Amino acid sequence: MASESPSSAAPPKRHRFLRVVYLGFVVLFVLATVARFIPPTTLWWLQLLASVWWLLAVLHIPFALINWRIARLHGRRWIAFHAGLLLATLLFAVPWKHIPNRADADGTGLRVVTSNAKRSSAAIDTLLPAYVAERQPHLLAAQEARVKMLRPPADTILSAERHLLGLILAGFEVREPISLHQHRGYVQNPVFSRLPWAAFELYKSTEPIYPHAPSFWSRAEVLWQGQRIALYNVHLRSFARPRQMDKRDPAVWWALLGTLKIDYIERAAEVRVLKEVLAKEALPFIVCGDFNTTPYGWTFRHLADGLQDTAWANLSWAATFPDGIPLARIDYILASPHWTVVSASVGPSVGSDHLPVMATLVLNEAAAAATVP
Repeated sequence: MASESPSSAAPPKRHRFLRVVYLGFVVLFVLATVARFIPPTTLWWLQLLASVWWLLAVLHIPFALINWRIARLHGRRWIAFHAGLLLATLLFAVPWKHIPNRADADGTGLRVVTSNAKRSSAAIDTLLPAYVAERQPHLLAAQEARVKMLRPPADTILSAERHLLGLILAGFEVREPISLHQHRGYVQNPVFSRLPWAAFELYKSTEPIYPHAPSFWSRAEVLWQGQRIALYNVHLRSFARPRQMDKRDPAVWWALLGTLKIDYIERAAEVRVLKEVLAKEALPFIVCGDFNTTPYGWTFRHLADGLQDTAWANLSWAATFPDGIPLARIDYILASPHWTVVSASVGPSVGSDHLPVMATLVLNEAAAAATVP
């Protein structure tokens, strides 16, 4: 009597269980991957999966080992299937459309730093000014900075927290916005500049679902090497949570999902408005700030379309949040095609719950020649 070959024998129960687990993982990974193509207004919960896309990608390693064991016993189809999935991971992990143009460092580039300057500890009073003094940026875009401009008869007085006043003493200048759209009298997203100012405007992005929590972004226009350039300092809507957070109450978790849905939808609306403004921008521009979204979701993909993601100038782990053990990348510097990226880096902890990001850029010769002085 002929013996049954291993490939035709029924797989053991534990192997069938591993297959089910693996297929479940594949479904989650595929959904997280396609989330970047589907706006939150259609299927908002896909953005939750997109936020952990990198974790699902890392899980390919243990699943590859399990799959290799199963494939040795039950044929090569599993190996081919997993190899295809790994290839898809590589293709989607690298944002080919956003990889920047590169240039060699010669010390003449524009240095830009973005930092969520919310005061998380007293150390920010010394750490942030020290970081800025070391890196010597020309422009610093701060989010959640709470700078207030007062106008007595004699001078303009800046009212701000201590670590922000230290930047003024270091040679930076802050402009009062032309527009009057200020939140409770404060400029939430100020731009600190060592370059000559041309204009500074502050905008409310959209009418929020929660009237007490609007989002703002600012546009700074400065002179760089005799040319006008624009910098957009953006802080997209933060993640909200119910005021009464009792972890033992299931209703609270249900309410939390409801606020997450609103957050994703409002961030998408804010990006749509900002994208329309950028489409009309005539100057070489930079978009930076705290986007509160990972690179794998629809919001970032829509905003970064047609722009250069400076982080890919240096292929490294660019996570910026939280500052202790950075797991998520939510702070960015994007550049219009007018720029060539020299370098980009994530800085050390400066006393905020976000890590600062810095990029060095140079204007393309054609863009510099075409820019109106």
